[in-house]
Amino acid sequence: NETKEISTGYKKDTPIKNYNKLKCIDIKNYSSIILDVPDNKETIRKKEKDLTKIFIKENGNLKKYFFLGKNQTFEEIYKEIIGYDLDKKIFYKNMAVSKYSTLENICYNDCDNIFEIINVNKNENNLQEIEIKVNYDFNKTVSVQVDRNQKFKDLLQICTILCPGYNFKNVMMNGDTFDMNEIISNYLESNDVIDIY
Repeated sequence: NETKEISTGYKKDTPIKNYNKLKCIDIKNYSSIILDVPDNKETIRKKEKDLTKIFIKENGNLKKYFFLGKNQTFEEIYKEIIGYDLDKKIFYKNMAVSKYSTLENICYNDCDNIFEIINVNKNENNLQEIEIKVNYDFNKTVSVQVDRNQKFKDLLQICTILCPGYNFKNVMMNGDTFDMNEIISNYLESNDVIDIY
């Protein structure tokens, strides 16, 4: 009852299911093919399901696509495809998307996954004022129009005038607090949503 070796390199009486890798040897071509069987297939599927595939176009041509989580900002996408070119912005449904926006707060729709890069300085519809949606006092919202070159401290002053009885000190978006001396348009675009407190 001698046990014989077979071409797979494993003993005949050894159960294949004990191996995470199945090795198949082609003796004729002296080549081998390794088939990995991952133990975490469900984890991988779940991770892919949590990401959204979006497409970026420029001048009507597809430039690149990215996978983005619903609460992930566009900051890395801006770094990769726009860099330091302040004349270019990413737009979604004719609305500028700031680098600190997320899919959730731009009301992203899975049926419309096309974003576009636009040179805002060449865009005739480019305005000096932008409109910001401001959340305050947990469940209250006010829309504020500000000049692109104003600073966050100016925005707070406007909000204090619009909301009597409040003394706002900070501006926050997605958990990050802005420096009061920073220029608003370097971080925000029209229809962005921020929190003040």
